[in-house]
Amino acid sequence: MMDEAGLDGYDRLAVNGHLVAALEASEKLCSTIGPNLPVVTDLLEHLWSWVSVDESSFSLWHDFDSPLLQFALGGDLPVDLAEFCDESGTDVSVLRSWFSSLVEIVYAHLFAAVIQQEVIEASSAVLEIAESFGVRIHPAERYRLFGSVDDRGGWGPRIGAAELAEWRSAPPGE
Repeated sequence: MMDEAGLDGYDRLAVNGHLVAALEASEKLCSTIGPNLPVVTDLLEHLWSWVSVDESSFSLWHDFDSPLLQFALGGDLPVDLAEFCDESGTDVSVLRSWFSSLVEIVYAHLFAAVIQQEVIEASSAVLEIAESFGVRIHPAERYRLFGSVDDRGGWGPRIGAAELAEWRSAPPGE
């Protein structure tokens, strides 16, 4: 999926486009290999909500905390994920890379300018992990709704919660 430079159309996506692509891949990965745990669902839904966050909802969004978020930011492995790794034989380093990269897409740039190459590298890491487990990655065109690097300082437009829910429920290609 990703060429050596990461320039298969993803290079022009805004942060939100990279995030949504990585979230879709993460959801498919969870349904393929797991982990299907509430702590994972909570983090994924938190990150999905980012594209709808505005000035009035930022504080509430930013106050989110979870053991998986802390793990992604370098903390300890949550007990339920440790059990998943033991039962499934999944390497903890794969989970750390997956969730750290996923979180980094947004969190690395919350209070600083977007550095597009870092966004590309973080989303590429998630997509490559997903691909390694057989998850099909969609072409960048699927994520055009979420803007380009030229939109809102590289973040892309805000998408309302209803529009996001509609997009998420539509089959790819619609």
